[in-house]
Amino acid sequence: MEGPQFSTLAESKLYRSWGMDIIGMTNLQEAKLAREAEICYATIALVTDYDCWHPDHDSVTVEMVMSTLSTNAATAQQIIAGAVERAAVRADVRVRVGAEVRARHAAGDGARPGQEGSRADHRQAHSVIMKLIVTGSIAFDYLMSFPGKFTEHILPEHLQRVSLSFLVDSMDKRRGGCAPNIAYTLALLGERPYLMATAGQDFKDYGEWLQAAGVDISLVHHVPDKFTASFFCSTDTENNQIASFYIGAMANASELSLRTVERSGARHHLAERSRRDGAVRGRVPRAAACRSSSIRASSARGCRATNCATASPARAS
Repeated sequence: MEGPQFSTLAESKLYRSWGMDIIGMTNLQEAKLAREAEICYATIALVTDYDCWHPDHDSVTVEMVMSTLSTNAATAQQIIAGAVERAAVRADVRVRVGAEVRARHAAGDGARPGQEGSRADHRQAHSVIMKLIVTGSIAFDYLMSFPGKFTEHILPEHLQRVSLSFLVDSMDKRRGGCAPNIAYTLALLGERPYLMATAGQDFKDYGEWLQAAGVDISLVHHVPDKFTASFFCSTDTENNQIASFYIGAMANASELSLRTVERSGARHHLAERSRRDGAVRGRVPRAAACRSSSIRASSARGCRATNCATASPARAS
């Protein structure tokens, strides 16, 4: 269905009359984007709850959905890990190398620039494997907690002039951005991905951390007069949020070009995750740009489980 949204009772009964068993609320958009990018597409659909047709099933709450999503996330990880293990022999090599990288990275002794170790393993394992380029955003997330309620400080009679300041009691800075998330996960699976994105003057520590995990950051474009894109979010005791997003170096993403990527005879495969609001010039890369550069493209939507509903008489799990 065209989502994300939940079915009305009439829609739910209509789907059942067609003999449908599963309702997916994100697949339609993903399939359309995959077709536009001329890439293959497959779905792992994990059920979260019954649709509204069920007369005896309790109303769905946020807590129920989140609990099931957590279970589904673990199931999805097992499915993907099992698929990788059953893939071709070259994929098996990547898994073995990935296990070594994970062990080294967890111990804090990942390979640094100029050192051997996991990098030597990567070069050996990937001598016959296509190279991966991951594009998208690089960002930091600053998450803060306010020990009160925002609504107690907002006066309706003074909304024409608002000046607020909140004293937060905790702050957590996290490494973020879709591109590093995907590249880091690929590195844990034994790949040697290239990260192609823009970053600011505060990217040094983040970049070294990615390198230690096995991510090649040589294609990252550094913007010296800007900071890396950052998300600032304060959450109060009622889960209300006030947030700001600083685009920073991400605004320079249009300066990136796949045509500048040097070729070494190896095939390149690009996994993209870019903004759709025009901040990045188009969606990088378009299918035509990939074809002209002999690059195969994939699209990675946000790491979000598909909300589904089942018409099976058995309880959904």
